[in-house]
Amino acid sequence: METHFDVIILGAGPAGLACAKELKNSHKKVLIIEKNEIIGPKICAGGVTGQNSVVDLSKSSRALAFQKQVVKIGKIRRKLVLSSPIYIMNRKDLGEFQKKELEQSENFTFIKGEKVIEISDRNIETTKGVYNYDILVGADGSNSRVRRYLKLKSLMSYGQYYEIEEKRSELIWNFDCKNYGVGYIWEFPQINKVTVGIYYELEYLSHEKARAQLHEYMKKNYSHIDISSLKLYGAPINCEYLGYKFKQIYLIGDAAGFTSLTTGEGIGYALESGSIVGREIIEGVSKKNEIEKILEFKKRQEKGLASLKRKGKWANFYLHIFFALLKTKKFQKYIGS
Repeated sequence: METHFDVIILGAGPAGLACAKELKNSHKKVLIIEKNEIIGPKICAGGVTGQNSVVDLSKSSRALAFQKQVVKIGKIRRKLVLSSPIYIMNRKDLGEFQKKELEQSENFTFIKGEKVIEISDRNIETTKGVYNYDILVGADGSNSRVRRYLKLKSLMSYGQYYEIEEKRSELIWNFDCKNYGVGYIWEFPQINKVTVGIYYELEYLSHEKARAQLHEYMKKNYSHIDISSLKLYGAPINCEYLGYKFKQIYLIGDAAGFTSLTTGEGIGYALESGSIVGREIIEGVSKKNEIEKILEFKKRQEKGLASLKRKGKWANFYLHIFFALLKTKKFQKYIGS
């Protein structure tokens, strides 16, 4: 096997595969290294907003579209209709869907089950070999080795959830600043199951208190389920964006901190940032303006979050106003819903 590649992509998640799609059948020799044996599976609720323009999930029978959603603030329940749907898709299904678009590309080499040991200038050492690169793309998630090599700090939010083997028809968001801080509890239906989880910041909830709130919610809404029989999933989410290009090294997706601190959504941003960087590599022209454009939504959402944090005991009232505004298509477009 060759050891020198024009481009090495670390991570075969949504960002890495979106980047690879742009390099398909090009003059670039591309190596994609995935630490897991299977491409796709990851701890994730699987929500993708309408801002994604890279992958048409409406073509997949494994993706569920939700244009109507339920928002609960404290004890008040309201319906919300978005101008474009949120798709919910299992990460394994999404990985397989993206990987199909890369089939029959002669300039790709895929390596699975190989973990990175060390990164240096122009070299990657893994558990099975050493590879040389002209360009390195870090698409290796919130705990990115590439980000750590670049000595960039991270800002983490967190998610914990359970998967329940039953069908549910409603996509539900539960907000209560008194109990969940500026986070929320979600119910996201997938094919033949539903994920129920909590998104939170350590500033407001410890991991233990977040888990306790999630258990309390499930006791009220899933009393027929024995929680002790379920596996608890959890992961950090990097939301600190400090740039995407560092000489010959790029960061995309969660590795770059594109995830919204407000919602924890990262898949849409991962797909968009991966595609933009792939086109920049091929064309040799900076796409900074396109990166700034997708960051506008993240900045607007996080500006609203900062305002919510200042509301104190009035925070739930502020959320009522926010979601009343979100009923308008103009505000939905502005906030990147």
